[in-house]
Amino acid sequence: MRVLEDYPNVSEDGLAAQGGSDESVCLYNFDLMQTGWSTVGSSGDFTATQDTTVAMVEEQGYLSSAELAYGAAGGQGGRQRSLGALPYADGDFLHLYIIVKNTSVPTPSTQNAEWGLYRTGGGLAADEWWDDTNRNWTVTPTYNDIPSDEPFGRVIADAIPLDAAGASSDPTYHIRVGRFSSNLTSVTFHAALVDAQHSDNTVAGARTPLVTLSSPLTRVADVHYLPNSAAAELWDSERGVAVVEARPFFRAEDLPADAVKPLIHSWYESGKWDALHFVPKTGSDDLIRWTRVVSGQTTTEVDCPIESLDITRDHVLRAWARWLGADGWGEYAPYSVEVGYAVFLEADGSLVQQGSVLGTLAYTGDVTPRTSLWIGNDSASRFFEGWIRMWEVRRNPLHGIECTWRI
Repeated sequence: MRVLEDYPNVSEDGLAAQGGSDESVCLYNFDLMQTGWSTVGSSGDFTATQDTTVAMVEEQGYLSSAELAYGAAGGQGGRQRSLGALPYADGDFLHLYIIVKNTSVPTPSTQNAEWGLYRTGGGLAADEWWDDTNRNWTVTPTYNDIPSDEPFGRVIADAIPLDAAGASSDPTYHIRVGRFSSNLTSVTFHAALVDAQHSDNTVAGARTPLVTLSSPLTRVADVHYLPNSAAAELWDSERGVAVVEARPFFRAEDLPADAVKPLIHSWYESGKWDALHFVPKTGSDDLIRWTRVVSGQTTTEVDCPIESLDITRDHVLRAWARWLGADGWGEYAPYSVEVGYAVFLEADGSLVQQGSVLGTLAYTGDVTPRTSLWIGNDSASRFFEGWIRMWEVRRNPLHGIECTWRI
C-alpha cells in the first residue's frame, strides 16, 4: 500500500491510524455563526455574517460558514466560543485543528487571520493565553498566525498542556478566530473548521478533525488489519523485510516514555508475534524497535536509536526491518536482524538523518500459525497515532539503501 500524489487511496495523506476516546469539545465547529459563538474584539469596518454559498465541510452536509469581512476603512474582530472547563492537574492535552479559507487577501505576507486560546477562572490570578510559537502560557494576550499564502490556511497546534500551576480548580477555556492584533483592509476570510480535541498525555498531537453539533463528540478508534490467509501470504517468520512510512500526529518529546507506537504487527497466536515499533524515551534517544515474542522463549528486541531528534508532524518517518533464517544472505549472518530508519522533512522530502543496527534472533525456530497483520495498530489496542503513508512486506530480503530510497 502506498499513497501516490494525485491518486490517493483513501486520503492524500495516507491511512489514519489513530486510537479513540479523545473528545472534540468545540461545539458547532463547522460554522462560527452557529449557536454559542459570539463576536469579540470588533472595531472599525468589520462584519461577521453567515454565508450559505461557501461551505467549509460540504462533504459532511453542512452548507454554511462564517464570513469575516474587513472593509476598505480597516477593521478587526472575530468570533469566539467557550470550550468549557478542562482539568487543571491531570496531565492532559488540548489539540487544535483550525481551517480558514483565504477568500480575498491582497497582501498575504502581512494580511492573515489569527487564533487565540485563553483560560480564565479556576483560581488563576489572571487570564492566561497560549503562545504557540514559544509553547507556553502567558498573561499577555497572544494571537497566533494562520497562514494566508495558500487558498486555505490550516493551523494544527499539538499537545497544548492543560496543567495550570496557578489554578485551584478547573479553568474555563475559550477559542477565538479572526484578526485581533491590528486592522485589516479589504480582506475576507471564511472561517471554520475549528476543532479542539481533549486527550490524555498518550496522544500528544491532533488527530483528524471531527465535526460537532450540540455536545462533545468522542472518537472511535481506527483499526486496520489483514486477517488469516492474506496475512499468511505476506509475512513469513523465517525471513523477510518490512518497511513502513508514516507521518506522526504527535510531538515525540511530549509522549510518556515507552508509550509504544506500533508501525506494523504480525500476530501469530496468543503469546506469539513480530512487530516494528516506534518507542519514545525520556532522557535518551527514541527508538525504532523490532521485536519477536514467542511464549516460553527468549524475546528478541533489536533497537535502532533516532539520535538527538524528536520527530513531529513536520517529519516523515520511514522505518524498516530485515530478518533472516538459517541461510543468511550475502554478508549477513544466519538468523540476523537489521533495523533501520530514515527521517525526511514533510515539506520538501529532504533527508534529515538515517541509521541502522544489526542484531540476532534469540529464537530461531519457525513461528506459526500466521493469523493477522496489523497496520499502524496492534492486537494490544495500541495505535501509531499518525498517517501511514506506505507499508510493504516482502519475503525476499532487501538492502537498507533499498528500504530507504527505492520502495
